[in-house]
Formats: sequence, C-alpha cells, structure tokens
Amino acid sequence: MCVAPAWLNTCGNGAAETGEDCDDGNRDGGDGCGSDCVHCGDGEVTGDEVCDPDVPVTTSCVALRYDLGRPGCGKSCDDLSAAPCGSWSWREEEPITSQALAGVWQSGPQDVFVVGAQGTILHHNGQRPRLPRDLAGRQR
Repeated sequence: MCVAPAWLNTCGNGAAETGEDCDDGNRDGGDGCGSDCVHCGDGEVTGDEVCDPDVPVTTSCVALRYDLGRPGCGKSCDDLSAAPCGSWSWREEEPITSQALAGVWQSGPQDVFVVGAQGTILHHNGQRPRLPRDLAGRQR
C-alpha cells in the first residue's frame, strides 16, 4: 500500500493543488494568497484582484457606461460583471459626440433633440440617439 506524505494536498506547502487557487508556502492571509489557499473569494481584494465576491463593489455601473446599479464580481476576481447593470433593459451605448451637451427639447418620447457645444445637435427617435440629417438628407 502506498501512503501519500502528510504535506501533500496541504495548504501552505508551496504547491497549488486540488481545491487551492494559490499556495505561497504559508497560511498567512493578506499576502496575496488567503490563509485557506483560496485567492478569489477570500474576503479581501489583494494583488491582481479587481474585486472579491465577499467585498461590496464600490464602483457604479455608471463608470462602466450603464445608467444605474452596482456591478458584480467576476468568478475569477479579475474583472467586474456588468450583468446586474442592465436589469431594467438599460444597455451600454457608445458615445456619439465628445462635445458637452446643454439642452433638451422634445415633442414626444420618439422625438427628442439635444443641443450642445459647437453647434452639436442630437436626435433620439425612441430607439437610439443619432446625429440628425440636414434638409438635403445628409448626416450632419
């Protein structure tokens, strides 16, 4: 009968084995590898982690170019999940203009105009904002 040494499959032996995300050779927490050899989900944001599922995310969905909510933490703790950001049918939009916008006028939910710096005019048709066309049909 073959018996494995006691240090095999033990957190703190310096070798990441089954059930361990990391193993830095000790069982100290706060040094980039948790005391239970779990890196992601150890309740701390350390090293190369962007987030941890057990730590509240302080970034807003607005910072990710969504309209509301708080993002979640990805399974590997190396990115934020925007899944909670779009729960009310909000979606990420690419900016149409880099100009500052200053005023809004509408005749209804499918006819909204926004004006801004340097003659910027945007029209929202109820589906998506766009640059309006001039009288000759050319996009401004």
